[in-house]
Amino acid sequence: MSRLFKFSRFTSNKRHKGVEHAVHTEQAAFGKLSDDVSRFLRNIVLALLAITILSQIMLRFDLVRQHATNAEKLEGMPFRQGERALQ
Repeated sequence: MSRLFKFSRFTSNKRHKGVEHAVHTEQAAFGKLSDDVSRFLRNIVLALLAITILSQIMLRFDLVRQHATNAEKLEGMPFRQGERALQ
């Protein structure tokens, strides 16, 4: 083999290893970013779930429900047991 060919092959291997290292570093950075975003989204979902559960528990109490919603005021006359609905 000629000297030039050996030298070019040697520098080519060095460049290839540098590219592999850069790709590995980029993949590691992307993996960390992906993990961070996943953790952030999971925390948002868990917080919304906790807020939903707490609000449903609080709406079971009449005092809270009177101030939090207008639905009962807008429903009309309440149903009474034993009366006919249409008279």
